[in-house]
Amino acid sequence: MKEEADESLRRMRGEVGERLRQRNSKYSLWLNTLRVSGYLLKDLDKGKMFEADYLWLRQIDDIADGDLAVPQGYTSPADYVTQKLDFLLQPNKPKDDVEQLMLLCGRLSQKTGLELSQARRDIVESMLFDAQRLGTGTVFPEAVLQEYFYKCDIAGTIKGTLPLFGDHSENWPYLYDIGCAVRIYYNLRDFSHDVRVGFVNISQEDMERFRITTADLLDTNNLALQAWFREQAQRGLSLLETGGRTMRGAGFGRLGQQFVHLYHERPARKFLQSVLVSN
Repeated sequence: MKEEADESLRRMRGEVGERLRQRNSKYSLWLNTLRVSGYLLKDLDKGKMFEADYLWLRQIDDIADGDLAVPQGYTSPADYVTQKLDFLLQPNKPKDDVEQLMLLCGRLSQKTGLELSQARRDIVESMLFDAQRLGTGTVFPEAVLQEYFYKCDIAGTIKGTLPLFGDHSENWPYLYDIGCAVRIYYNLRDFSHDVRVGFVNISQEDMERFRITTADLLDTNNLALQAWFREQAQRGLSLLETGGRTMRGAGFGRLGQQFVHLYHERPARKFLQSVLVSN
């Protein structure tokens, strides 16, 4: 079983890594960090779990987003994500590398004493939301989008990552503002791509408030859409300021703070500032 899981990890490392590097060379630093995260975290099992969790979740996410073809045996991205969620909740005999890594991460959770099952579930459920709306162009109310963002960014990512760095998952409120700011960064950065594939991450309320039509969504030079971009960027930068102070005053370990700053806070601030300059 261990040998099969390790072989799946090697295959996924190569497959996902090649795809991400083709997408953006900046992923090389992140992927290399994952490879050595066991040494950074001073626990090889935690590092192995950190990398494996990222790889199988990334594979599901790319299929849910339409960036990767649905494998044989599944009828749609939503069917694929649903079946992976079912496996996560009720593991059985694995039929592919994703499920092998799910089992591996479950075993490593038990070994390290880190209970991450709910965080994993929240992230996959957020991916199911994406898979179900893929290609639809549906505009959702603010409350629906925020529930999705919360499951993905806060309940899933932040609560799931904190224990890896030796901090309690209950301390997630100290990172809430940064999590919200990073979500704004993702939404604006990927806006055009998302709209093309049928994801709309602007709420019904904001569409009405800024008088943005569905046709406007296809043109980021539209004045109404640019005004929304500016407001979102300003809000994101404000959240980064308050969130940065809150995080640094919360007593988190140095490594965790550096991780948040390098991979989340810094790129989000750089992008959001560029939005204000260009608009």
